[in-house]
Amino acid sequence: MQRLQTKYQQLILRSSVDLVLWGFLACLIISGVVLAVTSNYGGDNDTYEMLRTFSVLINGSGYIPSRFTGYPVAEIGIGFIAFYFGSWLNNLLSFIFFITSLVLIYKSFDKSNFDSRFIIFLILCVSNPVLFFDNIAPMDYAWALLFYSIGIFFFKKQDFLFSILFFGISIGARPNYLIFCLVTIAFFKHEIPISKYLKFSMAIVTFFIGALFYVPIWFNSGLGFDWVTAVRPINQGYLYLVARFIGKTWMAFGLLALPLCIYSVVKYFNKLHNLRNLKLLTLLIFSNLLIYLYIPADRSYLQLSLILFFLLLTYFPLRNLVVVALLNVMSWFILINPLTFTFQSDKLCDPTEVVGAKFYPSLGNGELLIFLDGQNKSICYQDLVKDREKELNSGSKLK
Repeated sequence: MQRLQTKYQQLILRSSVDLVLWGFLACLIISGVVLAVTSNYGGDNDTYEMLRTFSVLINGSGYIPSRFTGYPVAEIGIGFIAFYFGSWLNNLLSFIFFITSLVLIYKSFDKSNFDSRFIIFLILCVSNPVLFFDNIAPMDYAWALLFYSIGIFFFKKQDFLFSILFFGISIGARPNYLIFCLVTIAFFKHEIPISKYLKFSMAIVTFFIGALFYVPIWFNSGLGFDWVTAVRPINQGYLYLVARFIGKTWMAFGLLALPLCIYSVVKYFNKLHNLRNLKLLTLLIFSNLLIYLYIPADRSYLQLSLILFFLLLTYFPLRNLVVVALLNVMSWFILINPLTFTFQSDKLCDPTEVVGAKFYPSLGNGELLIFLDGQNKSICYQDLVKDREKELNSGSKLK
C-alpha cells in the first residue's frame, strides 16, 4: 500500500512538472507567433537581397543571385510570399518551419514518445535567442532546416526516394547543407542496416538534385566555378577570425549557459553510450562548427549544431536543463557582455565592424530589444527593391 501511494505521488509530481513545462513552452511559442505577425522584413540585408533577386526574376530580367552561390529555393519561396502576401506570412512560415523541424529531428533520432524529454528539447531550442529570433524572419535558414529535417525523417523510415528529394531541396535552399546531407547518408545507423552501395548511390543522386538548383548561376558564370565562394572576414587576420569564431559561438550557445552545458556533458556523458546515432550527431555538430570556423558570419550558421547539441542534453538531468532554459530566456531581456567593443561606426545603416575590444564586463540590451530595434534597419535597404520603400518598412506585400 505504501509503495502504491509513493508511485501515485511520483506520477502526480511528474504530471505537474510536465504541465508546467508545456505551459512554459506554450508561452514561448505564442510569443514567437505574435512577433512574427507584427514584424516587418527585419534588419538583415540578406533578406532584402533575396527580395531583390525575386523582383528582378519576376520582371523578366533573368536570375541574379542574392549572395555568392545563390540560394534559389529560399529566394523564390521567400520572394513569392513577400510579393503576394507580405512579411507577416513570411515570418510566420519561418517560425512554423522551425518548430516543425524540431519535431522531425527529435523523431528521427529518438524512439521515445512525446514525453518530458521532448518537451525540454523544444524549450531549450525555442528559448535559445539565436534559434528563436533568427527564425522569426524571412531567411533561408528555416527553409533549409525544414527540408533537411523532412529528408532525415524519411531516411530513418528508409523511404529513400522522398529522402533524397528533400535532401536535394535543402541544398537548393542553402548549399552548405550538402555536407550535412552527405554526412547523414554516410553515418546514419538504421535498425536494419543498408548497403554501402546504396548509400553511395543516394549520395550521388542527392548531390545531383541539389546541384540542379545552381545550374542558372553556373550558366551565367560561363560554366566556370568562380561563383562558388563567400566573403570571409579575414581583413584583420586569422587570429581575429578565430577570436570571432570563439566569441560568436560562445554567445550563440549562451555566455552563462554554455559552461553549464559543458559540465553536464562531461559529468553525464556515459548516459549517451547507448544512443544509436551518437557518432552521426557528433559529426554533424563538428562539421557545422568547422563551417562556421571557416566563415564566422551570422550566428544562424550554427542552427543545426545548436539543435543537435540540445538534443544530446535531453539525456541529462532535468534540473540542469531548466537552468539552461531560464538563462536563455534571461538573455532575451539582458545580456552580460564580458568585452567592450569599439566599432568603426555606430550609425544605423553602416556596417557593424569591430576595430577594438577590451575586457570590461557590462550589461547590455537583451536579444528581444535588439530584434525589435532591427526592424528600423529596413530603411537601410530600400534601394534594393525599387519603388517599394513604404511596403518594405511596413511589411506589406510588394506586388
